[in-house]
Amino acid sequence: MACCITGCEKEEDAVGVVTFLTKDQVIRTDNLIPVTFDLNIDPPAPVASFIVIYISSTGDYAGTAFTSSPGIAGGKIELHVNAGDKRASFTITPVEERIGYSNIVIDLEITDTGEGLYAGGLTGVYSSLTIINTKDQGRSLPFIENFDDCDLEGGSGSLPAGWEEVVIQQNSLGTGHWVCSPAFEGIECNAFSMEGGTGDSCEIWLLTPPVILSDAIHPTLTFNTDRRFETNDFQEYDIRISPDYNGANFYIASWEVFAPAVSAIEANDPERDNYETISDLDLSAYNGEVVTIAFIYYAEGSKLSSTIFRLDNIKIAEGPV
Repeated sequence: MACCITGCEKEEDAVGVVTFLTKDQVIRTDNLIPVTFDLNIDPPAPVASFIVIYISSTGDYAGTAFTSSPGIAGGKIELHVNAGDKRASFTITPVEERIGYSNIVIDLEITDTGEGLYAGGLTGVYSSLTIINTKDQGRSLPFIENFDDCDLEGGSGSLPAGWEEVVIQQNSLGTGHWVCSPAFEGIECNAFSMEGGTGDSCEIWLLTPPVILSDAIHPTLTFNTDRRFETNDFQEYDIRISPDYNGANFYIASWEVFAPAVSAIEANDPERDNYETISDLDLSAYNGEVVTIAFIYYAEGSKLSSTIFRLDNIKIAEGPV
């Protein structure tokens, strides 16, 4: 047996030449679809056999950014072929929540064939799938949001570009939303309603756009905040940071409590309306990352057991060293 680039040639009775019919494919993250790759067998397979496709990939989280059918084992897909088959195929399915911020390139190569089949040389042995990343790649420092153009009315308006509200739990009246603060600057979340009730709880997250700390030296977080009407034995606020949220993987992303910000918010006097500036909270633990910061509002109920959480002038920038 003589060996070639893609493996060992079969004996002379290997008459079914296997090649990719599907050439290199390109899709985008704003239109992710399964992609089927077809292979040609010419002449048809003389006996039942198999084809092995080797898969390699590059990009953020490349190893988990897609699945295949048939499945991948040991970096390979094995296709079963029946006698008389003229075609074989497999499907690559992107997994949106596993795709980070870079492009994903999936290289495919026919590396082995069973009895009665042959794939040799270079022509038709290779194909690929490229996933072009069209997601928001992140904001550079300094990142500043003062909500001056706020148009959030009753939860029906639009957050500033790149911001996102995630409703984990909503009360029965639907009053838990981030909206323009009617009497103060910035935005607020306030679930209170005269028709509400205790035990009608909600949990509403407000996510910043991704912020690039790849070249940061001493990044800090500064923001204005006000809290009003504290409830007993219940946590109304939280701040969390994710280094791996990509806009689609909310429930599997890492969300780490940012304790200095939580403590600073809880130090604000809930008995009066008083915006306070929380300055230069150290984010250097996230240097080299693309981060998303979540401001989280909790309400134990929608009447007599809800609070107000206000935010304004959020800034992420290089701080004092």
